[in-house]
Amino acid sequence: MSEYSGKCDFSDYIEIFGIDRVLKSNIYVGNTKIEVKEYKDLVPYLAHIICISYTVNDKQTDYVRLSSESFVDSSERETLEYYLAAILRHYSGCKRKKIMFDTDKVTKNISWHGYNEDVIRKIAERVQKFGRKANIDGLHTEMGEIYRRRLADEMVECGLDPSEYGLGRFLVEGGT
Repeated sequence: MSEYSGKCDFSDYIEIFGIDRVLKSNIYVGNTKIEVKEYKDLVPYLAHIICISYTVNDKQTDYVRLSSESFVDSSERETLEYYLAAILRHYSGCKRKKIMFDTDKVTKNISWHGYNEDVIRKIAERVQKFGRKANIDGLHTEMGEIYRRRLADEMVECGLDPSEYGLGRFLVEGGT
């Protein structure tokens, strides 16, 4: 299980097959082929899931197609969309019954033993303020942030700038 996504992802693939073999591979992110010369070219994609990989034996060439977005991003988005939909159902029920929408109550109902309670509360507050126009933009789960911090740390170790990959919030003066 990868330290960058918690799933069997591209970093595990590199560990299994070795960096030398992976550097010789044809690697695609979605439908876009990426140029790979060294390990640091692969680092931004460590949390991506392998969609398919195969070897053409007569050419001894590996082909690897990665998901178009990291597993962390896609699973986090699905989780946040689920929370938003659940909160909106509760919000609609309150409007229909003409009772007050209570962000504390809905947060406790949706949060499982306090898991993601902060982000659920933020979504509930957005629903209270904006109603059905509320969104999940800019929100992140705790687990997603842990994985992203690990990836940002790896980027810094390899001489990459995490802010070029949307991870600038993990940079602090003197390192990550």
